[in-house]
Amino acid sequence: MDETASYEDTQTTAGSFRRFIQELHAESDLVAIDEEAPLFDNVKGRHPNGLFRVLGAPVGASQQPGKRFIRIAKSLGLPSTASGQDIINKFREAKSCQIPPTEAPTDPGKEFKLLGDEIDLTALPVPKLHADDGGKFLQTFGMYIVQSPDNTWVNWSITRSILHGERSLVGPMIPRKNIGLIRQIGMPLPKGVNESAYIGALIGSPIEVTKAEMNGILVPANAEIIFEGIMAITYRKVPILPICVTGRAPEESETVWGLTQAAEVLTISEDAGLPIKMVWNPFESHCHWFVLQVDREKLRELNTAMEEFSMKVFHTVFASKPGYNIPIIYLLGDDIDPTNLRDVI
Repeated sequence: MDETASYEDTQTTAGSFRRFIQELHAESDLVAIDEEAPLFDNVKGRHPNGLFRVLGAPVGASQQPGKRFIRIAKSLGLPSTASGQDIINKFREAKSCQIPPTEAPTDPGKEFKLLGDEIDLTALPVPKLHADDGGKFLQTFGMYIVQSPDNTWVNWSITRSILHGERSLVGPMIPRKNIGLIRQIGMPLPKGVNESAYIGALIGSPIEVTKAEMNGILVPANAEIIFEGIMAITYRKVPILPICVTGRAPEESETVWGLTQAAEVLTISEDAGLPIKMVWNPFESHCHWFVLQVDREKLRELNTAMEEFSMKVFHTVFASKPGYNIPIIYLLGDDIDPTNLRDVI
């Protein structure tokens, strides 16, 4: 493992990928593979200039007793022993206290640069994640930063993309999703928010940003690798590519997407006046189950039949944006811990 540089000494675990990796290693939840979350230091075909090492399961579930959520917790600046309830609360709190980014005095993410004809994505050591994949996925857990033409909306999102030649990637551009909306004509869009301010709220401090090489879009100053266009690639010394290998749970689809959806469903339920105390996505369900914990005392106060209450819950959730992707809902009493699968089933 590389020693933490002086720049990292000024960063928080939630705000620095390198610091995050160092602390996972210190708590025995990461194994460097060169001789728990695997860090592959000697990837076959690694470029002489350092592109790149690979980290698998960056925020997957841990097998350490009492620390199942350590990776997602540390990525949010929470203690290693944070509970599922702590994580859901963190996602919800961040929506109400945006922290705008600040321009960084230094930008370690630009220590090395490849421009124009120097770029050949097919020469990079991009792993083939499954034997039957149609190609090699370079982008599985990085952020797309997409800005609307009038600069009023900057969307940060994770979208999988596969290699498609020396200078291009192919990924989904769903018209009703945020990136698809930005691509369409007719700005400005009603969203009107720079989502880096939400990330600042999640990590508890402004994210440090710097201008990309080829345009004015602000990107994380300490990013491991930045792909622009692809007209430019800038990166840190011996950069690390995080990858999410979708398949058998738990993986990042459950620990990231599933939990953010659960947090949003809890907020929607509360706004609708429903007596819901907690919402959880059991990882083993592959994001197919969402478990809603009912406050039984408040339910009794509503003096409603269970069938009527259940229908109100279902109509409320399934009519919402996150509910569009949820096929199954379970209602539990508040004597059952929704984060404990053994209790649930």
